[in-house]
Amino acid sequence: MTVHRDKLGISDGKEKLSVHLKKPATPESVKSVISTAKSTRKKAHSWLKDCVSNDVEEAKKVKVQEVLPASSSTPSSTSSSFSSTLSNSGSSPVPSIEANGATKTLSEQDIEMLLSHFPTKTYAPEELIQEKGTEINRIGFVLKGSLKVTVEHDGNPLNLPDVQQGEIVGEIGAILHTLCSADLAAGKEGCTLIVVPSEFLFDVETNSSFRVRVYFSLLKLMWQRIIRQEKEQVQEWMKKLGADGGGGGSEGKKG
Repeated sequence: MTVHRDKLGISDGKEKLSVHLKKPATPESVKSVISTAKSTRKKAHSWLKDCVSNDVEEAKKVKVQEVLPASSSTPSSTSSSFSSTLSNSGSSPVPSIEANGATKTLSEQDIEMLLSHFPTKTYAPEELIQEKGTEINRIGFVLKGSLKVTVEHDGNPLNLPDVQQGEIVGEIGAILHTLCSADLAAGKEGCTLIVVPSEFLFDVETNSSFRVRVYFSLLKLMWQRIIRQEKEQVQEWMKKLGADGGGGGSEGKKG
């Protein structure tokens, strides 16, 4: 993902688009993106255009630059009521951010920016993190380890794919103010999360340029999740088509 001022560009292989975000980025615009991404699949151009802005075509003409440069600005001590509590004292809990694999979606600069402003929390293996039906008041970036996701299906527990290192959890509930829809627990090796309080995203006193940077990071992660889900769906369809076709492929060519 790339940005130029208030313009956002997202790309993943064949998919490329740019949108013009409302200035400054607001919780409502992020909420719209999440709402639509959560609903029935549409073409990427359509849901971003409908939910974020009508200036997609204009934004496509703009040259973009790398998102979150190393010289990222930070909130001033007087601009945010959260500045003192969100400051992450001490050094990074991960000696080499790039080496631990968490940079597969966000850049090293993205993660360093989050680490410098938000606290981290480490959970023991299989420790309960969030219970189904409880209020979500934070967004977690998985810095290390993984999370198990368990839902109820026909009265029985069903394990969904783990939330892996470099992914986020809780963003939909935190921004849409919905209750947790699953039990979340640390994986077999435990996990470390960067914790972003949801109230931070709605604090109008917080330095707006810094909030925009956080929004861009969250949007980037959400886009990666959508792309991954689309690819998984295509794989499922291909398997089903293969099964319905009586074994197609190399088997079908024989004889």
